[in-house]
Amino acid sequence: MSYKIDALITEALSKPVKDPFRVALTQEAQRIFRGKFMFIPWYKQTMSRKVLANVAGMEKNLDWQVVAPWEISIA
Repeated sequence: MSYKIDALITEALSKPVKDPFRVALTQEAQRIFRGKFMFIPWYKQTMSRKVLANVAGMEKNLDWQVVAPWEISIA
């Protein structure tokens, strides 16, 4: 990898979670990483339920199983 990325992450880990500088450090590490390595997403959620505005609470996991069917509502 990159020593610069490792240094940014190490410094970010030493900061409190809500520290804005921590966020800036991790975002910079991500920018460098994305510039060096290609990311090919293997999953993109495209579901017909998103076309229907009146369906709410229907979330599926990567195996297309409904996570909490009791939360589904149709207005």
